[in-house]
Amino acid sequence: MPNSASLVPSSSPLRGFWLLLGTGLVCVAGFLVLAAMGDTLLALAVLVVPFQVLVWAYCFRSNHRLLLFFCVLFPLTALELMPYLYLQLVFYAGNLGLLAFLFVSSRFMSEGASQSHLLSGERRPLQLLAVLILVAGVLAVVRGRAPVPKVMFRYSVLALEVLLVVWVFAVFPQSMRQVRTLIFVMAAGYVLVCLVLPAFAAGEGGGLGGKTLSGSFDAVNLNAFAAHVGVFSALLAGVMLDAKSTRARLLLGVAIIVLLAALAYTRSRGAWVGLGAAFVYYLARTRTLRLTLVAAVAIAALLSVDVLRSSLLSRVEATSAQDPSLMGRLLLWRWALRVAQDNWLLGVGMENFRFVKHLYEYPDFLDVHRVFNTHNLYLEFLADLGFGGLFGLLWLQIGSVVRLDRLVRREGRPNRGIGLGLNAGIIAFSVHGLMDSLTWQHGAFILFGIVVGLAMCVRRLQECQSGSVAEGVLHVDLVPPDPRSNPCAMR
Repeated sequence: MPNSASLVPSSSPLRGFWLLLGTGLVCVAGFLVLAAMGDTLLALAVLVVPFQVLVWAYCFRSNHRLLLFFCVLFPLTALELMPYLYLQLVFYAGNLGLLAFLFVSSRFMSEGASQSHLLSGERRPLQLLAVLILVAGVLAVVRGRAPVPKVMFRYSVLALEVLLVVWVFAVFPQSMRQVRTLIFVMAAGYVLVCLVLPAFAAGEGGGLGGKTLSGSFDAVNLNAFAAHVGVFSALLAGVMLDAKSTRARLLLGVAIIVLLAALAYTRSRGAWVGLGAAFVYYLARTRTLRLTLVAAVAIAALLSVDVLRSSLLSRVEATSAQDPSLMGRLLLWRWALRVAQDNWLLGVGMENFRFVKHLYEYPDFLDVHRVFNTHNLYLEFLADLGFGGLFGLLWLQIGSVVRLDRLVRREGRPNRGIGLGLNAGIIAFSVHGLMDSLTWQHGAFILFGIVVGLAMCVRRLQECQSGSVAEGVLHVDLVPPDPRSNPCAMR
């Protein structure tokens, strides 16, 4: 007769399976009952929370797993395919908070050894912007310049989360292989999102002429969606330069064409100008005929499709001094300068310009619902956070590009293409920012933080020449090796 103890290993997984299955059935049943009763929010909570807890339990001891989970779901934000409440309370705050907790825990368990991965020139703008966001928000409430404090508070939290995203993606990846994995996962997600784009119903404006689509949980702004696909197509062009096999180049080329087709659908002039600036950067750094030919083939493929060709040409023809969208932007820029002139030191609070501008005699009939911000990233920071905020933003953008550019300008350097792609992504977003301030769209703003953070990370990994961080390492435990033995982790 077999020992009863030998039966435990075989029965334990079975008990776990039945427990998991039972939990799943209970969650689904609770979701269906609550949905039938009309309580959609609570129904989603009953369905999602147990799943989220299981994911966190699985990823708890691995920073890289948490980053992968974040990057797998993040592209869904481009089309508002996740509930906003889940994004704010669980996806952003929960995952970023858990990563910060893992970092602090690893420092404690390493007996306080220094693990600062960022240069002072990378830390300082993050610290400056964080302080200004908090101070400007408090002063706006104290001075009575926050007509809707909940809105300002929400966007202040979002801006702080973006700064945390920069830090997380700069610090946690420990090899170039991890960086590539994160990029490839997001690329696959963006391709899938672009493929389902035609299934969305037109919102206000209708079809290609509209600015919004009816999303699953919220309206989809086409300019914000264009920022997603424009930045990531610029990034993938650099990744393709590093590809060694023909199969990898083909897959990346198909992904870029899909993203560019979706970009053409949006008819976003700002995103196209940003992508053009990124392409100029590529030409200046690579000086290769291959990149020009690839771009020419991609553009020819897009223009061969009647719908996309007519969309692009109609948008170009509409660009003139009589263009209502251009005239509206000029009016908003004028009032942004007026607000900034009166609040030049600390600004009026994050995304608070949209409400404060009416205190400066902005025509009410032009923005009845107070939804328009400055439509310029730099004027938005100037009005919301003062000259210090604008300086911090430029310091963050330009500093990241310059530091990484010093490395990638050297031909023949390993992983040069990824560095070029990240810089191109920052440039695409920054130039697009001349026509749109996407600080209000959580996904586009977070994407900016991801690209800047990865640029800092690649700079750190490229400067480390000792080879102490293995290229194949994909798992980062809660208790890392002593950082004093890893020159990549010492700054």
